[in-house]
Amino acid sequence: MSTVELKLTEGQIQNAIAVAISESFTPERRDELLRDAIRAHLTVKASSYDKETLFSATVNKQLREMVGTELEKEVQKMRPELEALVKKYFHQNIQSDILCSIEKQLAEDLTKNIKVNVYYKESY
Repeated sequence: MSTVELKLTEGQIQNAIAVAISESFTPERRDELLRDAIRAHLTVKASSYDKETLFSATVNKQLREMVGTELEKEVQKMRPELEALVKKYFHQNIQSDILCSIEKQLAEDLTKNIKVNVYYKESY
């Protein structure tokens, strides 16, 4: 008798369950469930101490990641110009440190202030 071993992560199992539940609904019921889930994420917070809802926290995180990725591309395009400026004004011993600092500071300044606030008001 042969044995088959499956290694499934918790996430894979949860995804499979979610897909099976979702596919068991009619299209109308699926739309209703989706609306309810979105409403919940627009109002629910991870804890009573949080200022952000789950939705806004997720959107903010994704925006920061996207901006960080695009910023990295732009910095790489500007790198020759930045290197030329750093070489012109700073001693050779600290040039690489200066370039790293510039890149880090740009990334922090441009991504730390991104914030999305979503307010949900249920109509009566």
